[in-house]
Amino acid sequence: DEIPPPLPPPRTESLQKRPAAEPEDLNDPFNKIPRSLPSVGNTGGEEDSSPDVSSPSTPVHKESPNKYLLNNNKFNERKREYEMRRRKKEEENARTEEKIKQIKEKQRESEAWQSRKEHMRERLLPFCVGLAMFLAGGYYYFRS
Repeated sequence: DEIPPPLPPPRTESLQKRPAAEPEDLNDPFNKIPRSLPSVGNTGGEEDSSPDVSSPSTPVHKESPNKYLLNNNKFNERKREYEMRRRKKEEENARTEEKIKQIKEKQRESEAWQSRKEHMRERLLPFCVGLAMFLAGGYYYFRS
């Protein structure tokens, strides 16, 4: 049903050819902004002194102040986006580091408990068994 878009020209042709007028980007959010400022010396003879935004005959000058404003706005917007991304990443890294510290602390506590438990098994348990045997032997000795 739908016809696929035409293929782009080969790379060498696109480098050699320069378009006479730049096509308007319909997805550009700034395409409704006038391309040039209305003339100040207007005496009121014309009713519609604002330039036609949609007409392709209005040239876009690279030296246009609107172009610089648009580029500056886009630059500032991207700068804010990058700053927000950087902050989010820093916060995420800080949270991750905090979680790692908590996990390491829990691991240290677990290892300390394991060493205490091992100490009890090695020293206290034989001592208690020996003590119990001594008391049982003493009880049987002094009972008769």
